[in-house]
Amino acid sequence: MTVASAVLYFTLLAGPGTVHTEDTVSSEPFSLGTVYVVEQKEEAQRIEEESPHSVTVITEDRITGKFTSVADVLSEEVGVRINTAGGLGSFSTTSIRGSSGEQVTVLLDGIPLNEALAGGVNLAALPTSIIESIEVYRGSAPMSLGVSGIGGVIDIKTKRAKNKRTFFSQAQYGSFETFLGSAFYGDKPGPFDFSVAYEHRQSENDFEYVNDRGTKFNTADDRVEKRQNNEYREENVSLRGGYDFSAVRLDVINNYQTSHKGLPGTVGAPTEHAAFDTMENLTTAQAELQATDDLFATLKGYFAYKMDELDDRHGEVGGGSQDTEDITTTAGTDLVTNYTLGEYQTVSFIGRASREEFDPKDALSRITVPKSERTTYTAGLEDRIELFGKKVLVLPSLRIDRVENELFGVDVGKVVLGEAGDKTYDVWTPQIGLKYTPWPFLYAKANAGQYHRFPSFFELFGNNGTFIGNIDLVPERSNNFDVGGGVHFSWQEALLRYFSLEVTLFKNYVENLITIERATGNISTSRQVDEAEITGVETVFRLGLWSLFHFSGNITYQEAINEGPVKGKRGKQLPQRPVWEVDLFARLTFWKLEPFYNYRYVDKNYLNASNIGEVEARHLHNAGISYRPFDWLTATLEVQNITDKQY
Repeated sequence: MTVASAVLYFTLLAGPGTVHTEDTVSSEPFSLGTVYVVEQKEEAQRIEEESPHSVTVITEDRITGKFTSVADVLSEEVGVRINTAGGLGSFSTTSIRGSSGEQVTVLLDGIPLNEALAGGVNLAALPTSIIESIEVYRGSAPMSLGVSGIGGVIDIKTKRAKNKRTFFSQAQYGSFETFLGSAFYGDKPGPFDFSVAYEHRQSENDFEYVNDRGTKFNTADDRVEKRQNNEYREENVSLRGGYDFSAVRLDVINNYQTSHKGLPGTVGAPTEHAAFDTMENLTTAQAELQATDDLFATLKGYFAYKMDELDDRHGEVGGGSQDTEDITTTAGTDLVTNYTLGEYQTVSFIGRASREEFDPKDALSRITVPKSERTTYTAGLEDRIELFGKKVLVLPSLRIDRVENELFGVDVGKVVLGEAGDKTYDVWTPQIGLKYTPWPFLYAKANAGQYHRFPSFFELFGNNGTFIGNIDLVPERSNNFDVGGGVHFSWQEALLRYFSLEVTLFKNYVENLITIERATGNISTSRQVDEAEITGVETVFRLGLWSLFHFSGNITYQEAINEGPVKGKRGKQLPQRPVWEVDLFARLTFWKLEPFYNYRYVDKNYLNASNIGEVEARHLHNAGISYRPFDWLTATLEVQNITDKQY
């Protein structure tokens, strides 16, 4: 649900540095966190220019000081769509190039966040105050990440102290008693550096909506109500420490989070008591070693703990009374090495091993997914070859994954659910990327590869009385192709300071799609009968006039068509995949003011595979103004969804 809202937020910044405003440079003292914006933009530009992949790098200045979430930031990117249940904190997953949320892999400091239980990652739960950058890979991704996705990979990197002492804080208040407060402090007095960050978010989410009372075609009994039992609370604490030796860099990172979310139910059947609480902690230790002039290695280990509590003892959200406490623990390690063979070739290797355990507990003796474990082994090799004076880049890679799933069965006192068993997959992931740069301002690139998505514990082993898993499932598989090119120019004194344009065509053939189908009576199960062909065009542009005006945007066209044998779905558009999406942003800078405007268009789409239940096209308008009276203080007023378009 999206409704009109107003947001007022203040940002306090302190610390030395220099800031880039798009492609122009200002000498005013200013910093974001502890990482100079100029450094971030140079690193982002390097990644985008040196990679053959379709990648966008979102730097910290696009996140800091804005009332936003990771899901909101990603929704502005080309080829990316966010599916959310509505309201701050509501479960939000991402679709890239027509994929499902489970087909997109999300990393935090190189650690996969996708769980074996369900697969999708809730982007709304990720804190924004600790983020240094977000790399969005559409389709293919670097083998050094150790993962891939049918849709792509989102790599989120947190910030660390790189310069002198820095302090950052912000406070934001908006409609529906929405509040966000955060603070970041970091220092690097010598070879040792540390940082601490805290973030609090909350909202009542009590917006008005039309309750049709379960009679969609009878408007006589409709009434306007406030959403109830929709509150959200979240606390995040991040600690980080590092030490620079002569040839080694050591880092230890700990991210802790708790959240509470009311479950409001459906429009026609609101709830009063149902709630979902989460507590999670991720600890990472990393060593970076420059072994020789030609050999660089990164060794990483991590441990994650997550507890999800569902309290629906009144049976309000469906499926009967539920009172569950599900615990997921994950431990893993990976090693990445890069060896330079002369000036024009670099060979990279990755080895990764991880073990994830899911342990459910239910006070009412109703286990949905029995105790399960997943062990994953990964090995990969990538060869970066530059030819013809570095005008041609060839990037072949090959990765193998072995995934072992084990089901133990569970005795809940009253009834035994599930039987002991296992399921193992071995898959190969080949890919190749090409890039041709005849001149510094012009390039062309292409990628091809095969990618997979492993079935979740629920799809394999689920058992809750109305659903039975299918242990015969195989990984979803997609053959992805894309080709594109672009131009980019920048001038220091001209009217047109910078201009860039990139166009990419893509085509994905997806097989073995996992869907939930009725088996018999009221029992459903996982099946694999669907296939899909997804074809599209992505266009991204940006331009700046003097240092006063910035205009950027992206346009995505895609046809995501079901090619499976089922007559009622064949030839139909995949659910929640609009054909057209447009995002435009304009900003004017003068004196100490920055008015801005954002327009977003989302084409009509459908709620189910049979294309019954159409979601109408939407035009969304956001506008605001920022005022910066001092170098260290910014105040912003923003009105979101000005026309109050609800959906």
